[in-house]
Amino acid sequence: MPDKSSTTKHFITKFSITVVVALHFNWHNCGHKEEISTGLGMS
Repeated sequence: MPDKSSTTKHFITKFSITVVVALHFNWHNCGHKEEISTGLGMS
């Protein structure tokens, strides 16, 4: 039986990846403004 801390850590990791992927696709779909591309893509 897994301990609670490892289960929580796994959930947080999975949640973080989901958020990052969602933001990544959202940025590509909606965020192609020149200042955003310069700030994030070229740094």
